[in-house]
Amino acid sequence: MRRDIGRPMGPSPGCSHGSTMTLYLRVQGEPAEECQKMKSVELLVISPRDKDRHVFGEHSNRLTLELEAKTVPAHYADFIEWTIPEIEGSRRTVFPASTLQAPKGRKFTVVYEGLPEDNNEFGRKTVKATLKVDSCRKEATREVRIFYPRDENNNPEGKHPNWFYYWKQTPAARPFGQNVRIGYHCTGIPHEKCSCRQRGVIGQFNPYYSGYKTINVCNLKTNTWIPKTFYAELPAVKRSKPSTLSERNYFSYTHIDTFAVAVMHEFTHFNHFHTFWPDGWKEHQDLDGDDLPDRLEPEMGFHPGKKQTHWAGVDLSDDEEFLTLEATYDYRTGTFDRYDWAKPGKNWPE
Repeated sequence: MRRDIGRPMGPSPGCSHGSTMTLYLRVQGEPAEECQKMKSVELLVISPRDKDRHVFGEHSNRLTLELEAKTVPAHYADFIEWTIPEIEGSRRTVFPASTLQAPKGRKFTVVYEGLPEDNNEFGRKTVKATLKVDSCRKEATREVRIFYPRDENNNPEGKHPNWFYYWKQTPAARPFGQNVRIGYHCTGIPHEKCSCRQRGVIGQFNPYYSGYKTINVCNLKTNTWIPKTFYAELPAVKRSKPSTLSERNYFSYTHIDTFAVAVMHEFTHFNHFHTFWPDGWKEHQDLDGDDLPDRLEPEMGFHPGKKQTHWAGVDLSDDEEFLTLEATYDYRTGTFDRYDWAKPGKNWPE
């Protein structure tokens, strides 16, 4: 295309009156001849495989990715460029060493050292291999999934198990969207008063020792009945569903779901205490000892003369506990799966 550029009067920056500029445009259609040749070139990623799972070492604090690809014809393999994911907070080293942002070659080992602070740094990452020949390119991508060892204490803080450190950062730690303080096991509670010493107990709220808006989640590995999965069961009860009062059904939970319902359950205990007993529990207002004011029980569907109104024959402790169990009735298992990057966990079942 040829176009005269100029103005009738006066100078034009960079152009004098009557000067010309020639533009050459490539009409869209068949790819350039040199890219036609790329159709016979193959780029094959050998490692990692798509959706490969990789976990930081329990003691070494290291995670290793092996990158390898080949080409057909083979002589192109040395020109493969790798786009390698970062894990913020973890030091990345590439072997053989390369000064390039995208190391070039057929095979590399990538080592990440040190678990990151942020739970969001785990999960799905993308490795990309690119082959450029003249102005043409071929690409191949692989998804890798990054995990941490669930029960180790090799997180940056190092005080409590990794599952507790990382799950506390997730929405699973915000019951009903509320911010709460979460203590580990018996933290802040005298040993002889700590309910977490009993197997089967997954959380506790102690109004006399816990700080404001503070609840505790017990050691789920030692306190759940199936430590590998953090398996727990809670009665499926709801007063607005009469069948749940006569039937004996249970909801089961594993992994991050167990953590989530423990937090919801204990936060509900906290809310009940501060709602029903703003000035502290009064024995003369709770003669049946169920932690609910006797005057409120009839309108709530409880008997003011019974410590446990429903589910006779099954020890649920008391009516306040029954009321608390209702809080998790509508919880949907799997709600927080996308935040669980523990091994084992929701995304790494064993």
